[in-house]
Amino acid sequence: MKRLSRHITAIVFIGAASFSLLGCTPSDSPIDVNNGYSSLSTGGIVSDYPAYSTLDEAIYASDAIVVGRFIAEREDIMTPVISTTTGDAETNPQYGLDLSADEIEQMKLDLATPITIATVRVEQVISGNVLPGTEIEVSQVGGVLNGTLYLEHGTTLLSDLKEKELVLFLHGSGINSTFSLINPDVGVWLIDETGLSPVAGNAPFEIDSLRAVEQITTLLYPHGG
Repeated sequence: MKRLSRHITAIVFIGAASFSLLGCTPSDSPIDVNNGYSSLSTGGIVSDYPAYSTLDEAIYASDAIVVGRFIAEREDIMTPVISTTTGDAETNPQYGLDLSADEIEQMKLDLATPITIATVRVEQVISGNVLPGTEIEVSQVGGVLNGTLYLEHGTTLLSDLKEKELVLFLHGSGINSTFSLINPDVGVWLIDETGLSPVAGNAPFEIDSLRAVEQITTLLYPHGG
């Protein structure tokens, strides 16, 4: 099968969010390229996440809320589920196509989205099926794919927050899989002397303190989240 051009937009749906890869730009792009990636060409990722306008909504949407610190990372890709038999031609672009198993696997690779998976050491658990002192993996969109560094606008990788104490609002069970942030805007917060600060800088609400998160979580889940 002819390999798809990387200049097309590839949309991958994972859970409640979707991601689109955009065409490449030269390495002198205004995108900030660091971590030794300066020799790579760069591309953008356009994502669509659920929005949360209040702390209550963010807590309710989270499968786990933890305090932790970044300790390591690795890169991977996520691929779409491709079927030629489910849905119909309007809802499934691959419906009815005569594709071999090898062609389907190649299409998955052509439509892959790069991700970076951070290992986080959990210091405190506010909610969720996680134990303090353990390590969890948190997946974020962005990374290197086929020699191109793809960066998602608005996302700060946890590797850029080394030695910082973080509050993470997470999707997923974490059992034999990774967690992900509920969205880049309100999924990760810094703990500092003034309280909690959103890493993204454009969160639609403020959090006065970690205690406020604990109190609201207790109100929403009086028997434990």
